[in-house]
Amino acid sequence: MYMDDTNATLSNPNKYVLNDLLCQDFALMKSWFEANGLLLNTSKTQTVIFHPNYSNSSKSDISFLDNVFNISQSTTFLGVHIDASLTWKEHIHALSNKLSKAYYLISFLSWVVDTETLLTVYYAYVYSHLSYGVVFWGDSVDVNKPFILQKKIVRKISHTKFDA
Repeated sequence: MYMDDTNATLSNPNKYVLNDLLCQDFALMKSWFEANGLLLNTSKTQTVIFHPNYSNSSKSDISFLDNVFNISQSTTFLGVHIDASLTWKEHIHALSNKLSKAYYLISFLSWVVDTETLLTVYYAYVYSHLSYGVVFWGDSVDVNKPFILQKKIVRKISHTKFDA
């Protein structure tokens, strides 16, 4: 048995203390998993150091961390893509890809099904993705792309021209 989507959040202004805390927490979690008959897949375990403007920060230096940690610039948690600077660019890119696929699906279906069926498809393949986690990513700089795609989809469902 595996334990999915387990998280630990640690904070400390001192990098070396943070490394010690990470090692301690990692050991405690691994011990708890073993005691409860669960496996920790260390190859899938990721460590993300969050910091605004991460790539331009002196805090982007991760050389202080032990080699046991898989350092990543982003991760996916419960379907939400989270990057180290919390810009949500990765999430919006992934969301836009899903919405583009939904647009082509609805475009095809609009020739063969009625509007009610298209609305059902919209709520399943568009609205559900747009509304999930919007409180996190909805105020990001790149937010226009998914909402422009949503408008295209709604126009396709309502058979409205794009210049209307």
